[in-house]
Amino acid sequence: MVYYMKISKAEFKCPNCFPIFLGKLLCKMLDSNPNPRISVDKIKQIFFFFLYKY
Repeated sequence: MVYYMKISKAEFKCPNCFPIFLGKLLCKMLDSNPNPRISVDKIKQIFFFFLYKY
């Protein structure tokens, strides 16, 4: 429940072991404001997701 509260308030940090692009992607996905939040279609266009079959 604590993590949910932090995410809903946008009070979270990605660990240093995460690649930079992944941290930025997670921040875009977990944005508390729905208007600038990244869509599923844009996520699928990111190069990282071409490496894996989804």
